[in-house]
Amino acid sequence: MLEVVIVLVVGTVLLLTFGSMIIGAQGAYNEGMVAANADSTATRVLRQAVSELRDAQLSSITLSQPTNAPSISYTKITGWSGTAPTTSATQTLSFASGALSLNGQVIVDGLADVFFDLDVSVLTITVRVSATTATRGVERVISRQLVANLSL
Repeated sequence: MLEVVIVLVVGTVLLLTFGSMIIGAQGAYNEGMVAANADSTATRVLRQAVSELRDAQLSSITLSQPTNAPSISYTKITGWSGTAPTTSATQTLSFASGALSLNGQVIVDGLADVFFDLDVSVLTITVRVSATTATRGVERVISRQLVANLSL
């Protein structure tokens, strides 16, 4: 009878240990997926902003505030008329309420922050993405920040 009790106790301890390991592994997997999604979103937004701004005419850039500007207005060189460049209409890339917009049209949402800085001829674009994951009832915020420096 004592042997049966010992086997049952050892078996219960092993089952609890394995169950705890499985729950922990699932939490780590979920957290990894949330982090990968945040990385992917930040990378995609940064690439889109760089793509939009790489042809911006330096002399046309206007930031909505001197540093950490949530909005940037600019024109792009679209061609040449003789020796003079032709430019696009003024474009505006702006961040508000978790969304990045181009000329008032949302192009990406679900962002924590996007801002622009201009130092002489280097435009710095900063993108922040945050996401929340919960494991065993404990919430954890995962944040990613990517920065691109664009020489104009």
